[in-house]
Amino acid sequence: MLKQSAKSGLRTPAIIKELFDAKFRSSCMNRGPKSPIGLAISGGVDSMALASLSARFAGENDWSPELFGFIVDHKMRPESTEEALHVADELAKININPRILTLDWTSAGDPSKLDHIESAARRLRYQALGRACRDLSIRSLLVAHHIDDVAETVLIRLIHSFYGSGLRGILSERQIPECEGFYGVHESGRPCAHGESHMQTEAGGVRLLRPLLALQKAELLNYCREVGVSWFEDPTNRDPTLTTRNTVRFLQKRELLPVALRTPRLLMLAKRATEAEATAETLATEMFRKVPIRLDLSTGRATCKIRSSGLLENSLSTKEVNSVETCLRSWCSKFHILSIVFKQHV
Repeated sequence: MLKQSAKSGLRTPAIIKELFDAKFRSSCMNRGPKSPIGLAISGGVDSMALASLSARFAGENDWSPELFGFIVDHKMRPESTEEALHVADELAKININPRILTLDWTSAGDPSKLDHIESAARRLRYQALGRACRDLSIRSLLVAHHIDDVAETVLIRLIHSFYGSGLRGILSERQIPECEGFYGVHESGRPCAHGESHMQTEAGGVRLLRPLLALQKAELLNYCREVGVSWFEDPTNRDPTLTTRNTVRFLQKRELLPVALRTPRLLMLAKRATEAEATAETLATEMFRKVPIRLDLSTGRATCKIRSSGLLENSLSTKEVNSVETCLRSWCSKFHILSIVFKQHV
């Protein structure tokens, strides 16, 4: 059984490595041991811990895939290019192939004049990462989000009036964001047929994986210190006035927020939201299997004929789900259905 360090209450580097190795095997290797793996590396302590753990795994397993480390040069500070080169050198030392991706701000405008610099940078960053993964036939991109990031994300979403499934925090695996419509990046690139209908669709694209999501920031910091991993500090991350996330991080670190908005409570909220979404997903899947559905491809409309009132009543009695429409929301999004017409037959 895994135990924490008796002195600090933090998990030791050996335990962190064991947890990471198990996560890497389960989430990455099922896509094929020969498929290269991408790592999003900013140079900060979190991503350098990710790089170190990935490199150690690769070094101990001959069948491990080739690793590529993507360093995004945001071009928001004069020294950013030099820092990216230093990070690339560190990755090369541990046998990770470095690739520097320089952001082009032409489509977004002058970053110094943008009101929503954080969201604009995120969009450009993920699009650059998505294209780079596609060009290198990478299907899995690892990022270094940890459990403290989950709490920060939940609080930020509360600030922006999110509710329900929007408060789940950060998923451990998902399609790469901000890349909808990019062929070979978002849910495309691998044609496949569906049964006897011979209808052709496409799967594939780049999956975003977060193998450090169960770890604390303090544990990653301790890991890097004890193992001897170098990292770089971005001074803009310390400016609480620059972005909403910086403000939230500043307040959380100094425990200036009410108890109800601190990390433990936010993680509890994320857990409940995740459980509610899982219930809705299970119910939607059950209904999909039982309810006859007619799909009009010309309009994108699906007609669901519920022949038994019992199924409808059972759905409405579920605490986490208020309506059948809510139950089928996740199913609709999967198949890009524009609307659903419900006809109950008694």
